[in-house]
Amino acid sequence: STSGALFWALCVPVSALTIISPPSSRRDYQQLASLLANTFDAPADLILNTKNNQADQSFKSKLELLQWNMIEKSLTEEYTYKQYISTSRRMRGKKYCLLVAKECIQDDDDDQLRVRDDVVGMVEMG
Repeated sequence: STSGALFWALCVPVSALTIISPPSSRRDYQQLASLLANTFDAPADLILNTKNNQADQSFKSKLELLQWNMIEKSLTEEYTYKQYISTSRRMRGKKYCLLVAKECIQDDDDDQLRVRDDVVGMVEMG
């Protein structure tokens, strides 16, 4: 019998070289949760208004933005963080892989590439 595989990816365009590796710290998982919450869970109107920098936002959109930033965003990030930690622990050694993308930037001092400590994308396979 053939088993199905799940392949899911989120990559944000970057201007420099990107390093793909397993999450190496708690901070990686927290940044991943924040990236996913801001990309998929933020209300669509808020994303569009923020991108367009509309100065004349309605009271309703300002209230939604306040609600998202003060309550919902942190709860969503916490839930997503716990889900990925739990899944990674439970599926360790099985047919599951979580990889994060980190951006490399060029250091002006010695022209070396350095890995920034910011997660800019992810791949989940399993």
